[in-house]
Amino acid sequence: MSVLVDKTILFLCILFLVVPGKFSTQELVAMLLSIAAASLVTYFNQDKPRLFILLVWMAAGICIPGFVLFLPMAGYDIWKKKDWFVWGLMALALLLAPGQYTTYTCLKLLFFMGLAVWLSWQTREKKTLLQKLIMTRDNDMELNIALRNKNKVMQENRENEILVATLSERNRIAREIHDTVGHLLSRSLLQVGAMIAITTETEKKQQLTSIKDTLGEA
Repeated sequence: MSVLVDKTILFLCILFLVVPGKFSTQELVAMLLSIAAASLVTYFNQDKPRLFILLVWMAAGICIPGFVLFLPMAGYDIWKKKDWFVWGLMALALLLAPGQYTTYTCLKLLFFMGLAVWLSWQTREKKTLLQKLIMTRDNDMELNIALRNKNKVMQENRENEILVATLSERNRIAREIHDTVGHLLSRSLLQVGAMIAITTETEKKQQLTSIKDTLGEA
């Protein structure tokens, strides 16, 4: 959208401030073809079609006087280092312009050529900054997702550690209870066995024997 706005501004400036008051047929055709060329250059991202259109545009600017008025629109799209020869053709077309138009018109052409280069640079810088901003935002989102996942895993690990520690403590307590109860039962069995050995009364022996059997089953 910024490219379209920039080219529209350039076109209106050229139309109202550079082009002479009366359009010749040649200048009208040059204007329409320049608009078409500017649109095609914007449409094609590949270098070869873009360079071909620019070369044809520059050749027309050299051979046909009307095209030189709209060369600032082409200057907007000539910004790569490999476009140096296109700049050369444009410079040649501008050098021939004083023989076709007034000095004042040529100075305005040079001014709008500089404006075109500046607008192109500004738009490309904004695009680069926007891409960096989007990349930074995406990286931040990915980092946040990764941190959330890591925190979730850490929380799950912590809960598992707590569960393992709880189960270990329960097992330890159970072993201690088992050992304590087993020790008490063993002492009780020994004590009951001793009481059975020293008791002479039959009824008490039977009762103690019953207690011993119950303790033995436990």
